[in-house]
Amino acid sequence: MENIEKVNHYTSIESLEKILESKKILFKRFDLMDDQTENEGVPEILKKNFFLSCWSKESKEMIPQWAMYAPEGIRIEFPINWYNKFKIPVEGRRDIASFSEILDENHPGRDTFFPIPLEDMFCGNYAISPPLNENNGFILEVEYCADYCSKKEQIWSYCTETKVTHLQNFYSLISYKDLYWDFQKEIRYYLTTTCKDGNHDYLPEHFFVPINPNALSEIKITLYPNCSKNDEERVIEICKKYLPNFDVAIHLKRSDIDGKYNSKKG
Repeated sequence: MENIEKVNHYTSIESLEKILESKKILFKRFDLMDDQTENEGVPEILKKNFFLSCWSKESKEMIPQWAMYAPEGIRIEFPINWYNKFKIPVEGRRDIASFSEILDENHPGRDTFFPIPLEDMFCGNYAISPPLNENNGFILEVEYCADYCSKKEQIWSYCTETKVTHLQNFYSLISYKDLYWDFQKEIRYYLTTTCKDGNHDYLPEHFFVPINPNALSEIKITLYPNCSKNDEERVIEICKKYLPNFDVAIHLKRSDIDGKYNSKKG
């Protein structure tokens, strides 16, 4: 993944309010994505195991993104590492910031971290697995290609004798998309889950990941093209309510394509 410092998310004003009020980002289950071909090439047993939050690496405003996701909404810009790394409790000693403090240099779990507090990762009949690392383990850049399905199929196999699915890695299953979606320039954050008795009916449609307070202080909000005065004032009111250090001049901007693009509403 290339050196990316900022990511952008197009959404509604209502969703902005929920994000700022909760200080959390929604991760949606993989089988519920808007790309109906997402699950093609993925083993049946894993089609519900991934939960994703989808952003764009493109800093320039994109008309298709406004049209599809935020015709009367906003764009949120965050630093790419907007998430937390919560302390890890270790019996008999102080909480640690990283497994690198207690594991050997070559241990495969050395870079494991917790974007959700440990106690919140166990949810009764399912559990959220901590990422083994950031690059591809939690964050990945989508590759757009015509053979997206076969690329996914190449990284797994199913043994009929043992009835076990063998994977080379997890991230490739959600790394490839059809060329039709290449306008998104997508960056994905993802988490995987495990279920009691392998029953995926236990899985929710979504869950939430807390935002790092430092990322909230760096937020940049862009208003939809030709934003009305009422909606602009509404966004400012929401931001002042939930962001203690909100400064209109720093954290809010009008669209660069005001007067250049008329969104089709309704």
